[in-house]
Amino acid sequence: MILSKNRINRSTSKRAFQCWWEFLSLKKLSGPNSQRLGRISCGTSESPHSECPKIPSKYLKLICVVILIAILHGCQAGNQPKLELANELPETEVNSLGMNFHLIRPGQGHDTMLGTSQQKPIQWEGTAFRPFYVGIHEVTIAQFRTFVEATGYLTDAETDEIRGGLGLVNKVPTQDEPFSWRETGFSQSDQHPVVNVSWNDAQAFVEWLSEEEGRTYRLPTEAEWEFACRGGVYAQFSHGDDPEQLFLVANIADRSFAAEFPQMKGPTQSTDGHAFTAPVGTFAPNPYGLFDMHGNVSEWCSDWWRPVQSRDISNPSRPRNGSFKVYRGGSWLSYPWQATVAHRQFVSPSLRDYTIGFRVVLEPARKSP
Repeated sequence: MILSKNRINRSTSKRAFQCWWEFLSLKKLSGPNSQRLGRISCGTSESPHSECPKIPSKYLKLICVVILIAILHGCQAGNQPKLELANELPETEVNSLGMNFHLIRPGQGHDTMLGTSQQKPIQWEGTAFRPFYVGIHEVTIAQFRTFVEATGYLTDAETDEIRGGLGLVNKVPTQDEPFSWRETGFSQSDQHPVVNVSWNDAQAFVEWLSEEEGRTYRLPTEAEWEFACRGGVYAQFSHGDDPEQLFLVANIADRSFAAEFPQMKGPTQSTDGHAFTAPVGTFAPNPYGLFDMHGNVSEWCSDWWRPVQSRDISNPSRPRNGSFKVYRGGSWLSYPWQATVAHRQFVSPSLRDYTIGFRVVLEPARKSP
């Protein structure tokens, strides 16, 4: 008898939920079988014209709680700071470290394309760009030193089981303990881009900067980086397709480099005056006012590496995890084909190299409603 009663209660509750779901979704309120709001059919095959049973009081309470939560959530959402429209944002920002940022607006230039390793670009399908600020320069040694001195941070080169970064010993690439962001084996000043920093180190920097300033700093996504690098120009480089003109905008492997490494074949025949890194901002900016996007040092992106598939493109890109991080752009050691807007490279997030640095993205400030 108890078992039978329990079955009846469960059946009644199930029919009640079916009825009220149909009522709320208005499924029964149209067509020839529609009922008055007060008498909605909840029939079964055994009793096709039975009326809805009453909702048990405990379920009514649950419904009320759900509705109340939804109302409160809506109120809280209405009080959240709103992202300013692109046309309301200042064109530039400067932070406490003296880092300059330029606003990149959605819809600038041609559709953003993501290149494969064969330099065949694929359109970013459905990619929605929100306005973002990007540093006009790569992060300098001086700026990275400020972070280290403020936090006592030790880089991967200083703490990894495989100690050291990459440096030059008698012009021979060597990974050894003395090398880190402080020492590379070639001359650098405080205004040169910091190198021998891993993706982990760059991520630690932006997290510290975000906490210090109460703003959101981060590494650029691949889509953002390429959009910013192109500068609204659909070509191999932001200045066009001629690699011999790269010396105007980028520090790459050219005659200055060849003078130090005569055994290297393939540098351009022009000269930029720098065999290794150059002070940031030495060369002309791209149409968006950004310096060194094609050279000086390659730059970390936030994305995990994945092969380009035309139907698997988003911003930030999938996958959400992986083994390798993407870096983009050429460096002082790159040939022209490695400095195009489409060229992609990937390594372990703990790798540090004297050709890889980073630049920073700043998200627009939010304003009160």
